[in-house]
Amino acid sequence: MAQKRPRRKPQDARKRGGSTRSTQVVSRGRSDCDVQLSALMTVAEVAKALRRHPEVIRDWIRDGRLVGHKVGRDWVVTESELARFKKDQPERRKRQ
Repeated sequence: MAQKRPRRKPQDARKRGGSTRSTQVVSRGRSDCDVQLSALMTVAEVAKALRRHPEVIRDWIRDGRLVGHKVGRDWVVTESELARFKKDQPERRKRQ
């Protein structure tokens, strides 16, 4: 019969230098990353900036009119892509 290994005691978080759940982004030496985390906008943020419904933004991403990246279940758009999209769109008519 195989012997069971003894259970390890959990280490104290203070001894390891911080909490067990860290929200900090740790750089792993990848300098080829082309997207800054601060430059990403959610569909809701893009919809608010363009004054459109979020489902319209998702349709534009699926159609390829707006370039987005899938992160888990959600779509994100870079600020530079939003600026390009705004520049390429014709001006909307104002209501009278």
